[in-house]
Amino acid sequence: MPDITENKLQDQSSTSLGDAAEGRHADWSVWLIWAGIMLLAIGILPFAVRNQEVVRAIARMCGFDLS
Repeated sequence: MPDITENKLQDQSSTSLGDAAEGRHADWSVWLIWAGIMLLAIGILPFAVRNQEVVRAIARMCGFDLS
């Protein structure tokens, strides 16, 4: 006859595995978003160095006033 505690442990382990998979998916999404933002920032950098208006616009978006 199966033990009731065995069934509870199996249910808890399958639930925690499902939670872990969801956590990994959320982490992966955050890393992809972060990587996209960093690529965009690095891509803008050469143009921002050449054009002072772009530097001022980026500073204004960050809450700084360079004028």
